[in-house]
Amino acid sequence: MSELEDKPKRAPRRILAGFGSAGDEIQTLDAALALARALHAEIAGHFIEEAGLINMASLPFTRIVRSHGRAVKDVGASDMEREITEAGRAWRRRLAAGARRHQLSYSFAVTRGDYCIELKKAASPRDIVIVNPENVFKNRRAALLSALGAAEEAAGAVLIPRRAFQSVGPVVLIASEGAPSDTALQLVEEIAKAENRKVVIITPGGTTTADEEGLETLPFNQTDVVRAVDAINALYPSYLVWQQGPSPELNDELLPLLDATDGPLLILKG
Repeated sequence: MSELEDKPKRAPRRILAGFGSAGDEIQTLDAALALARALHAEIAGHFIEEAGLINMASLPFTRIVRSHGRAVKDVGASDMEREITEAGRAWRRRLAAGARRHQLSYSFAVTRGDYCIELKKAASPRDIVIVNPENVFKNRRAALLSALGAAEEAAGAVLIPRRAFQSVGPVVLIASEGAPSDTALQLVEEIAKAENRKVVIITPGGTTTADEEGLETLPFNQTDVVRAVDAINALYPSYLVWQQGPSPELNDELLPLLDATDGPLLILKG
């Protein structure tokens, strides 16, 4: 048996990028392309035609106000359908152009319904799902819950920031209920290597250590969330990764920990 045959074969990863009809999807596209390059993964673009927008457009008092001007116009359901259909085609073209530029495999699908529900239905166990909070219409907690829901059907989910973000800080992995898994370590190391970043691991009861590979472990006492939040803020991570434990509920102690970064948040199954 050859040396190559001795190496375990890994199932291909897929980045499932959720494009919606309500949000600005430039950051969705950028995040999907960057993650696919880092993980050598295929991109599956999924455009959701938000049924609520079409239903709202059928109401007689609905108007559209353009963000780049003060023009106001009446809109009906057929007008909204045309706009949404054209938006889907535009994001298909942009995804195809970006994938070809970086020599990535890609696919694109369109469904109609609720953004979060459709993304969850489209996810498969080897996917990492990109969730844009602008398509959730609610607050940070609702966006986090949507990402958690998508992660239930996939290997993980990324909640992208609401605005453009750039940091030279490390990739920070929080293993909230024990030691990080081999899969989580491998994934964060691949992301860090692609961006030339250090990896910092925050784990319960850990000791502060560093080695020649740039891995560092910081202690994390779950009863002292403020201390952990301060540590994350000081690190200003380029990526915050949370490895879920056996009980991944979004409780009030965990929320500030996951909200301690302005950058992307990757939720991984434990």
